[in-house]
Amino acid sequence: MKFKQLTIKNIGSIESKTIDFTANPLGSASLFLISGPTGSGKSIILDSICLALYGKAVRLEKVSNRENYMDPEFNCTADGSITLCDARQLVRRGTTSACATLVFDGNDGREYTASWNATRGKKENINTRLTASRRVTTKDGSVDCNKEVECNECIVSASVVGLKFDEFCRTTLLAQGEFTKFLDSDTKEKANILEKVTGTEKFSKIGALINEKFKEVQESAKDLLRDINDEEKQPMKDEERKALNDEDKDLEGKRQGLDGERKLASAKKGILERQAINEANDAKADERIQTAANQKATDGYKDAVRTSTDWKASLEARASLKTRDVAKATMDKALGKRAEMGRTYASLAGNLVWLEDSLGQFSGLDKEISDANEKLQKARENHARLNPEALAEEGRKLSGEKTVLEQILKQAQVWLTGRRAVIGQGVIDAFTPEQSTLYNASLNASRKYWAAQDKQTEAQGRYDDVFAGFQDHAAAVRATLKEGDTCPVCGNVVKQILTDETIARILKPYRDGIEEAGKAVEAAKKECDDAIVSITNASTAKDGQISAWQGRNAEVTESSRKIMSFVTQLSTLQQRSATKTTIVDTIGRITTVKNKVKNALGVEDPASPVKVENSELESQLGDLNTAIERNATEYSTAEESWKNAKKSVGDFLAANPAFTEDYLVKLSGKSMEDITELDRKVKFVDDMATSANAQKEACKTEREAIAEEIRTKGYVFAEGETSESLEQTVSGLELAISGIDTRRGAIENALKADDAKISNMKKTREEYEKIRPTLTNYETLNSLFGQGGGTLFKKIAQSHLLGVLLENANFYLSQFTDRYELMRQEGSLVVLMKDKQQDEAPRPANTLSGGESFMASLALALGLSSFNSSDFSSDTIFIDEGFGTLSPTCLKNVYETLSSLKKVVGKKVGIISHVEELKEEIHPQIVVDPLGNGLSKINDPA
Repeated sequence: MKFKQLTIKNIGSIESKTIDFTANPLGSASLFLISGPTGSGKSIILDSICLALYGKAVRLEKVSNRENYMDPEFNCTADGSITLCDARQLVRRGTTSACATLVFDGNDGREYTASWNATRGKKENINTRLTASRRVTTKDGSVDCNKEVECNECIVSASVVGLKFDEFCRTTLLAQGEFTKFLDSDTKEKANILEKVTGTEKFSKIGALINEKFKEVQESAKDLLRDINDEEKQPMKDEERKALNDEDKDLEGKRQGLDGERKLASAKKGILERQAINEANDAKADERIQTAANQKATDGYKDAVRTSTDWKASLEARASLKTRDVAKATMDKALGKRAEMGRTYASLAGNLVWLEDSLGQFSGLDKEISDANEKLQKARENHARLNPEALAEEGRKLSGEKTVLEQILKQAQVWLTGRRAVIGQGVIDAFTPEQSTLYNASLNASRKYWAAQDKQTEAQGRYDDVFAGFQDHAAAVRATLKEGDTCPVCGNVVKQILTDETIARILKPYRDGIEEAGKAVEAAKKECDDAIVSITNASTAKDGQISAWQGRNAEVTESSRKIMSFVTQLSTLQQRSATKTTIVDTIGRITTVKNKVKNALGVEDPASPVKVENSELESQLGDLNTAIERNATEYSTAEESWKNAKKSVGDFLAANPAFTEDYLVKLSGKSMEDITELDRKVKFVDDMATSANAQKEACKTEREAIAEEIRTKGYVFAEGETSESLEQTVSGLELAISGIDTRRGAIENALKADDAKISNMKKTREEYEKIRPTLTNYETLNSLFGQGGGTLFKKIAQSHLLGVLLENANFYLSQFTDRYELMRQEGSLVVLMKDKQQDEAPRPANTLSGGESFMASLALALGLSSFNSSDFSSDTIFIDEGFGTLSPTCLKNVYETLSSLKKVVGKKVGIISHVEELKEEIHPQIVVDPLGNGLSKINDPA
């Protein structure tokens, strides 16, 4: 990966800063320095890189204590507590948000942006809880992660960074401090440090897993052997199984014999029971046959049969009898209604006379309509003479001209305030000549006024500039020089120092210019005021024209009102005329209907009719006519029905002499429910006889079937043998069979249990033979790597890794000094130094001086950084402090070696140090300056 840009906001002492690693001078540098006093915030840069990528800070992850402490003011949790390693502790207090953002190129060449943000919500209130979040995106938008798990998975993927947090720290933030402790520590401490910086703790876990798996397999093998040797799980011997099988076969023969006897006894018992039941049923059948015969012989049964038969045979005749009586009643009712209709006609005839007399109220109506038409015509002619359309157009024109004058007046008044906007050209083009004259006069006067104001401002400005210059000059000269002194600027002798009176005479022309400009402004303003007065006068004159127009318009309004009044009067008269026409038409229609009703009823008009008003006369007379027609139809229909029904009844009685009209009336008194009940009683007796005869026949058939079964099957019954004695025999046989079945079931269960033991024992032996090779393999692995809870495997791995680490470190150490070479004591973690100036004699590393120890630990850190594949590391290495222990010569060697890393391994190096010699040698530099009050400033690289 390649660092491109880091942005820090409110992290630690840094308020806001962006560092561009691609822009020069950092972009082309192979080595750069991050310097500043102790505590200024240099390490914040490394913390911000790790926060952006992993959401963790280097300094906080080194804290072993993970407990919480109370800090309600920081407001990170509900109870005011925060973990000692929580990254939110780095947020600058008193701020509402903080962020660390890193832009970099991933291993796949794409540009990524990783950010860590701490915010207090949308409102950014200092009292709102501080929450942290992360996000990883690509420039092309193909990646956008905003959840903790998603961000971690994205960062550690091979295409992005490819390193976990501790791997990134090992390869990018070199842990030379850990290796300084490493060189001075004992074997146990060395093992712990190696485990921390190289990640060999996984070998302890692998060894522990091997030991755990060995114990698991070993225990499984022991369980299988216990099962194989368990006496209770052993199957039967062969002679035991044979004895059980022989016993079961003997019991099976006995059971078959007993079952045959049981079946014979059960069959004979069934025959005897069938015979007894059949004899009882035969006796019941005889009894029911006799009961049915007795019932049929009664008068009630015979009368029910006759009544039901005659009722069904006379259905049509009885219906005709009923129809005849109903038709006769309908005819009588129709005749009664006709008499009532005659009385109704006499009343309606008087109503018609009243209607004919009502026409007298419309006499003289035609003349009234003629006079009203004449008045309306004269009013319309007078209205047309007033020419209302022209008058309306004149009003619109006057109103528009008045509006334009008000607009011009308002514009002229606005111009006096100094606002120089003008009316739109479209409005100006529509001006009348008078309006154009007034507008142009006002505009020209305003332009003069504006020009005079501009000149007055210029004159005042010139005066102020000259006055200020003289004032400053006079004050300076008076304070430092007097007449006869030499001017320090021009070198001339000062002959005269300006007094206030002399300055006033020099400024007089400028004051005169201001006064003349002021007069010009007053004159131009008067011209503007005169133009406004002219516009006001024109507007007032227009008001007079509008007032005269309003008088003429009132006359037109009055004329329109009179026309509407005459139109209303004429409309009322025309409505009365329409009413008269309607009455005449109604009388004609009513007379036609009246005559029709009169003829239908065959009556005469009343000699002295009662004249009464009736507004529904026509509809009532029409209803009467309809009722008369319906009455005639009803009577005719009923009469026809009466004749047909009377004939039908006579024909039936003639054809059936046993029937009389009175008998038909009696039968009509019977309902369908009555006849149904009679039929039910008759059917009950008939069904009793039928079913009893059928039962008698069935008993005969059963006797024959029983005799045939006894004959064909050869059943022999002993003397005194009954169904009860046979039941006892069957029960005894079933009890004996049940005892045999119980024993056979026990034998079967014993054999099945033995089969299961045989199968289980075979399976157990197969499993044991299968697990034996696995146990042997794990036993071997455990003896090599699993002992001591996995520490043995870790020691082997650490010993090997230490050898590789020392080999890599010696490459860098040879660049720092040609005197020493690191070596490992075989079979241990002891690190020795081979001193080439002392015949390559080995000596303990803890005997090195401070500077030598730093070079050795730095070489180890650089060697560790090369463990990772070049595809999974950054293009920049950061080294934090420790350079103050080096001599100038060693410092130069280290400096030159680190400078060459970009050529050798393609990496640039960033050194974090406050050593003055490095400040002189290394460029560019990122300098962190403290500002006080807990703030620092990161300067641009230079």
